[in-house]
Amino acid sequence: MLELEPRRLVQTHFGCRPEDLASTVVLTTHWPPEAFAKHWDEAPEDFQGWFNGATGSFHGQRLSVILTHNGACRVGQAMLVLNSAGVKNFVLIGRSSGLLDKLALGDVVVVRTSICGESFSRYHGADHFLDDPFGWRVSIEDEMVNGAVELVRGLLEGDSVSVYAARAFSADSMLSHDRGLGEYVKIKGGHVIDGETSTAYAVGRVQQVETLSLQCVTALPLAGKPLFAELEPEEVKRLERVHQRMPRLSLEIAAAVFTE
Repeated sequence: MLELEPRRLVQTHFGCRPEDLASTVVLTTHWPPEAFAKHWDEAPEDFQGWFNGATGSFHGQRLSVILTHNGACRVGQAMLVLNSAGVKNFVLIGRSSGLLDKLALGDVVVVRTSICGESFSRYHGADHFLDDPFGWRVSIEDEMVNGAVELVRGLLEGDSVSVYAARAFSADSMLSHDRGLGEYVKIKGGHVIDGETSTAYAVGRVQQVETLSLQCVTALPLAGKPLFAELEPEEVKRLERVHQRMPRLSLEIAAAVFTE
C-alpha cells in the first residue's frame, strides 16, 4: 500500500480521525449506517468521507460500522486504510448466491473458507502481484466460525431460517452469478458466490487481522432463481425479514466474537 500517513488516509476515506474508529469494524455492502441506528446503546457518532459510517456502543462495547457498497476493491481498500489506523477485527456482511440444494432464499451463512475469484487479492492478498491468486483458499478458525453459527441460529430461532458454515467463492461481477459459474464453483467445492469475502479474508491474512463474513442468500442460480429474478410474494417477505435482521446479527457477532 502507498506509504501515506494514516491520519491523512483516514480523514480522506472516512472523514474522521483514527481515534474516532473502534478496533472492531462492521463492513456492510448493502446496509447503510441508518439501518443500525435502533440497535446502538445510545446515539452514535457519524462520519462521512469517501465512505460513510458511525461509531457507537453495542452491549457496552465500542464498535464502528462502515458502508462500503458492493465490490472487492471497495471492501479491500477500506480494510487496508482501517488497518493502518489500528483496526484489528472485521465483520463483513453481504449478500450471496446459494449453490447447495439445502440452501433457501433468506438462509444465512458464516463463511468458513473463502475461494478467490476476484482481482483485488492479486495486489494486496498475494506475496507478489505476479502471483495468480485465482482459486486460493483462506480458512477461518473453526472455533470462531462455529461460535458465530450458533449465535446466529439462536438469534434467528423461530424465523424458519437455516444457518450454515460455508465455503464462498468471490467473483468480481454480480452479473457473473449465473448457472454456468454456479456449476463450476460447485464442482470446485464452493457453497455460495459473493463478491467480497475472498478479498476480506486475503487482506486479513496478510495484515494479520481477524475477519469474519456473514452472508444472506438472496439468489439460487442453480434452482432457477438467479440475481434480479422475479420472486414469489412469500419469498420477498422472507428475504425482507432476514435483510432487516442482518445489521443486528453483525453487531452481535462483533460484540461476542471480538473484544477490545
